[in-house]
Amino acid sequence: MATLDEDGYSYDHWMDLLTNAIDHTLVESRIDLNYGDNRLLRNKQLDHASAEWERIKFFEQHEPNVDDLVKAIDYFVVELPQFEYGKRREFRLALEHEQNVKEWLGNTKFREEDRQYILDRELHLAEKFFTSDDKYDIYSELDYRGYTQVRLRQLFDRFRNDYPEFYQCYELDHNNQKNNHLTILQQNSVANLATKLKW
Repeated sequence: MATLDEDGYSYDHWMDLLTNAIDHTLVESRIDLNYGDNRLLRNKQLDHASAEWERIKFFEQHEPNVDDLVKAIDYFVVELPQFEYGKRREFRLALEHEQNVKEWLGNTKFREEDRQYILDRELHLAEKFFTSDDKYDIYSELDYRGYTQVRLRQLFDRFRNDYPEFYQCYELDHNNQKNNHLTILQQNSVANLATKLKW
């Protein structure tokens, strides 16, 4: 990793640090640069970083320092919500699945960390599912919403089938009432989701 120059960041060092920080954040935030104006917005952030280096260098008469770098990063963080609508399609669909699971779990009692584990695992599996969907062509005659409804339903069916083996053991009252509580909850939740997913 490059180090801070004695008198501050050189232009190349400054741009290298900010470019890496911006691109890493966009990847971690699952932003699709091919969506809408996202690539343009990303380039505008780099233009701003470049202009900031020149402003500090020539108007404040010093090369940017750590405080200036933090301010530049803070500026990007404030602007980041502009990219939010460009989250990758696969991740947006995974979020829909996660929300379906969350609603289905309803008031089932878990330790908070166990509930979050279930949601995180399902989000991960759903994103992987949509990223490597090998049946997209089969549903090509459907419009986009029709495709997503079919695949979300299939994904949710997989979750329900997995639940007894992978997740039911995390229920706090599992040992006391294995059947009645979950059965009632499933019936109510499935009825609500059936309407939502247009079954």
